[in-house]
Amino acid sequence: MMRIWMVSILISALLLSPAAVFADEVSEDSNGQVEFNRVFDSAFDVVILRPLDAFMLVTGGILFVPAVLFSAPGGSEGVDNSYDIFVKTPWQDLVDRPLGEWGA
Repeated sequence: MMRIWMVSILISALLLSPAAVFADEVSEDSNGQVEFNRVFDSAFDVVILRPLDAFMLVTGGILFVPAVLFSAPGGSEGVDNSYDIFVKTPWQDLVDRPLGEWGA
């Protein structure tokens, strides 16, 4: 099952990678056409980044428990930092971030 998932991600990445070459040429048109950059960014976000964000959220939720056990003796600041790193940031990337925008 994991092998099929990895192969499908690899195939998706290979199919979408040539589109990046033409992105700058198409986005310079101002004829009211849909900007190719925006479409490519949204497709890349849906196909590649959102599944990775979901994986990071699940992994972060699992790693949050031992992180809290180690950071709790230091006070609530350590727990808050662990929550921000392992749960809040992946949740914001998965759910709150607008489609096609990342890295800002």
